[in-house]
Amino acid sequence: MPSEHTLSPGSRLPYNRSVSGELEIRDVARNSSDRIEGHFRVAGTDGPKLEILGWVLGTESPATEVEIVSGGEVAGRAPVVLERPDVAELFTDVPEAATAGFRLELAAQGKGESKLEVRVQLKDESREQLGRVVVKAGRRSLLDALRRG
Repeated sequence: MPSEHTLSPGSRLPYNRSVSGELEIRDVARNSSDRIEGHFRVAGTDGPKLEILGWVLGTESPATEVEIVSGGEVAGRAPVVLERPDVAELFTDVPEAATAGFRLELAAQGKGESKLEVRVQLKDESREQLGRVVVKAGRRSLLDALRRG
């Protein structure tokens, strides 16, 4: 059964929470922004995998994609297209709310700490930070592992 951590505005996780046998979540934080509304959670899966899932809406321009950035480089992307009837019920005046969900899975096989920025790309091509996740992998850094496939 995966370990799961949910974020709420301004929340932070205690350090050294184990996600799986090979990954450890060191920190999770959510940023506030006037340009986006959203929520995400981090779930561990079997082996050295990290899953980030949630929903996001742009307040001025629709959210189109969520990307994970580490060391200034994009480590993963996912479109904002998953059905979220719960979000649609909360934001009845926003047509994009029904499909505001996203899901990313990253795999690590290395060693070291990685700081992952969770960013949202809006239709107007601007980007906003939704939050960040700091993880420690058992062997190489998470970004190195992602680069090698």
